[in-house]
Amino acid sequence: MIVSNLKNILKDKNISATTLSKLSDVSRTAINQLVNNASGGIQFDTIDKICFTLGVKIDDLLLYSPFDIDINVKDVSVNGDEISVDAILVLKEPFEVPNDKDTYTYNTSVNKDIPLTLKQYNVYDATNLVVEIRDKNDLLYYQTLISDLSYKMAMYIRSKISDDIEQVMRSKLERNITVLPSLDFAPILDNKNINARDIHRLLSLVDR
Repeated sequence: MIVSNLKNILKDKNISATTLSKLSDVSRTAINQLVNNASGGIQFDTIDKICFTLGVKIDDLLLYSPFDIDINVKDVSVNGDEISVDAILVLKEPFEVPNDKDTYTYNTSVNKDIPLTLKQYNVYDATNLVVEIRDKNDLLYYQTLISDLSYKMAMYIRSKISDDIEQVMRSKLERNITVLPSLDFAPILDNKNINARDIHRLLSLVDR
């Protein structure tokens, strides 16, 4: 999975997409595609101009993960003010296989389902749902996967999980609902540097 981080870069640098288009001589259409992660045919020259203009590296602009994700909200039920959700995080992971003559290997994808729990917190008239990974072993497995990603990519996936669930929930219930990602989806080890807080989080998994 490759995603564009341009939206966050522009926000951090306080530069609009229109201004970037003028400064870089890249069309507003191409920039909008990257901002909205809807790019299907971006040229190397476009990437080069944007990186040069913003003073960023290509791995700042384009984030990569060897696995893809999908959210399957299987069931949503409402009992009074209580909302019950059955959701699955589907990880599409690479799996190495040999060719017929065993002369080289290549990756195909396999799916792993991770059940999710959504805990409800009502604040005034707003309904907030916090998404968590249900099983400790699944949580440890997920943390192992994202430990090899850049921090920016791990946090992008974290936001995508909650955003995708929120979109489905609002569509099904036709009401204003906010879905927040828990710390389950944030990397415990940020760039392999561990601190006291990380150790506390690791130990807390033991009694989960």
